[in-house]
Amino acid sequence: DTWFEVFKRPPFSEKYVKDHLKTLAEKYSKYIRFKKYPRFSANISDVMRDLAILEKVDNYIPDVIVIDYADILKPEAGASEGTAQLDDTWKTLSRLAGEKHAIVFTASQVNRGALSKNVVEQGDLAMWIGKLGHVDAMFSLNQSNEDKQMGRMRLGTLVKRFDEFNAQKTCTLTQNLKFGQFCLDSYC
Repeated sequence: DTWFEVFKRPPFSEKYVKDHLKTLAEKYSKYIRFKKYPRFSANISDVMRDLAILEKVDNYIPDVIVIDYADILKPEAGASEGTAQLDDTWKTLSRLAGEKHAIVFTASQVNRGALSKNVVEQGDLAMWIGKLGHVDAMFSLNQSNEDKQMGRMRLGTLVKRFDEFNAQKTCTLTQNLKFGQFCLDSYC
């Protein structure tokens, strides 16, 4: 037998997300903190300064830090341009994780050639492959045009410093982003 139950979901809109995040922030302020910076206005040193203030003032020490996204952060003080600047940013991210004993999540992008590939590989990273040397793990989220139409996304592994992995093996997620459901099911 198959049973269907019809129910109304609230619309998944920017206003809904903002209101929901505000409610979560109030309800879980003991556990979750949000700090927003205008685009290109903060670097990891600024984040570390604000984390130090949170620790001293509120006795708040995070276990997880999410930064969106590292490649476009303001350069660290004294950093040069290009790959040297990215190297400095990613090294400082690694230092942040080590000093705060926290998991640090951030995002990066792939080059144009990877947009049509079914499996993203290490050489597909945009701008600078040296990022791989500063992380303990890096994963790829990948969708072909067909995947997007079918509501699928593939999760792959680019780096896993302390474990074996197969870069050609992916895990497929089914999703419905229109309703904010990023993982309905998965198979590997």
